[in-house]
Amino acid sequence: MTVQPTIVFDLDGTLADTIHDLVSALNRTLERSELSPFKPSDIAYLTGKGGLRAMIAHAFTTSDRQLERSHLEDLFAATVKDYDQNIAVETRLYPSVQASLETIHSKGWLFVRISQLGKQTSC
Repeated sequence: MTVQPTIVFDLDGTLADTIHDLVSALNRTLERSELSPFKPSDIAYLTGKGGLRAMIAHAFTTSDRQLERSHLEDLFAATVKDYDQNIAVETRLYPSVQASLETIHSKGWLFVRISQLGKQTSC
């Protein structure tokens, strides 16, 4: 049996700047709940403090509105669906990522992407 070297990485915010697409999806979801939109710079710090769920909760907190856990999960699912449908509108790889991935791929490595949004993709 041949073992293929494998690299596992999180694409969102690690290899690619995805915050603009994520916040755009969030804002479209918040709009349906009649909440004010955010700029990426307003809430990007929450990506490491609970991510999308923390962003949704923050939107309700800053609007002095209550958020039930079940509603949070519904909004999370709606935002993830929107994000999946609009994932590469403003997303850009960070500098040198493309060349680095091409080098690694040319050496026969298998790529596995794991997303904090709960999905896994092998390529």
